[in-house]
Amino acid sequence: MLELFSWVQDLLAVIGGIAVVAVFAVLYFWYKDPKNVELMVSQVLRVLSFLGTSAKKWQIKFSLQGDIGRHIRDLEKDTGEYAPYDLSIHWIPENTERMSFLRGQTVIARMSYDENPHLNYLTAVLLYMKQGFLPSGRQFLPPHIRRAMDLAAINLLLERVGNRATQGVFTEEILPSELGPEDGAKVPYLHFLDMEEFGLFSKLFLPEVYEYGIRERVGGPRCRHMEELSQFVRWLRDLASDMEHRIQTEFQFAGDSMRVEVIPVGMWGKIVEEGIRPYVTAVEYSRNHNVHTVYLIARGRSRKIIPEIRDAVQRMGLCRVDDTWNFRSRLPGTEDRIEATICRLSIIK
Repeated sequence: MLELFSWVQDLLAVIGGIAVVAVFAVLYFWYKDPKNVELMVSQVLRVLSFLGTSAKKWQIKFSLQGDIGRHIRDLEKDTGEYAPYDLSIHWIPENTERMSFLRGQTVIARMSYDENPHLNYLTAVLLYMKQGFLPSGRQFLPPHIRRAMDLAAINLLLERVGNRATQGVFTEEILPSELGPEDGAKVPYLHFLDMEEFGLFSKLFLPEVYEYGIRERVGGPRCRHMEELSQFVRWLRDLASDMEHRIQTEFQFAGDSMRVEVIPVGMWGKIVEEGIRPYVTAVEYSRNHNVHTVYLIARGRSRKIIPEIRDAVQRMGLCRVDDTWNFRSRLPGTEDRIEATICRLSIIK
C-alpha cells in the first residue's frame, strides 16, 4: 500500500511538473502571438484525450479554432483584411440545426461533432464564412452571389492548405448540399472559379466588394446595390472570358458608385517599342473619367514594366499603390501556368 501511495505521489509530482511547463509554454506562445495559444492548448489536450470523449472534443475544438484562424490569416496575405473576427466552436447534440452568429468580435459556430475530422473542419470554416468573411461588403451582395463567394473563398483556402482529403470532402459532400438549384449559387460559383484562373476573384472582386461596403455602409443595402454588384460579377465573367478567348470585352466597369478600369500591359515587343507612356496615359485618362480603381495586369516578360508604370503614376500624383500581387496565372487557351502580376491603383481626385 505504501509503495502504491508513493507511486501515486510521484505521478502527481510529474503531472504537476508537466503542468508548470505547459503554463510557461502557453504564456510564451501567447506573448509571441495570442492566437497561437489555441494551437498550444489543443496539443496539451491531445495528450490528455485518453481521459475520455469530453477531453477529445475540447482538443478538437481548440485545434480547429487555431488551424482555421491560421489558414485564414495566410489567405489574407493575398486577399487583405477580410476576416477580422475570431472563431469559437460550441458543440451541440447530433441532429440539432447548426448555425453561426456574431458575438462581439467573435463568430460563434454551433455545430455537432463528427468522427470525420475533414467534415468538422469544413463545417467550422463554412459557418465562419457565413458571418465573418468580408463583413463590410457581403450585405450588399445578392444572397446567391454571397453564398457563391463564400464557397469560392473556401476553395481558395483549401488550395493553399493543400490537403487533398479535405478538398475531396468539400467537393463530394459540402458543395452538393450548399449549391442547391433553388438559390442559383452554382453558376456564380463556377464563374468565380474561372475568374481565379487569372487572379480576378481574389485580387479584383474581393477588394472591390470590400471597398464598396466601406463606401456604402451608411443606410444599409438597397436593391440598387445588389443590382450593381450583380452587373459587376457579369462584367468580371466577361473579362475572364476575354482573357481566354480574346472577344474584346469592355475593360471598364462604370456603375452608379463603382468605377473600375483594367489595363492589360501588352506584349513585350510592343513595350520595348513604345515604353511606358501609353500606360501612364491610360491611367491619366481613367482619372479624368471618374474611375475609382485601376488594375494593371501583366503576364510573362511584360511583368517587368509594372514597377516602372507604378512609380511613374505615383510621381505624377495620379494615384496611390494599394497592393501588387505576383502569382501563377493560367495561360489563355491552355492548361499551362505563367508568372503574372496584378497591381491595384486607387485614383487620387
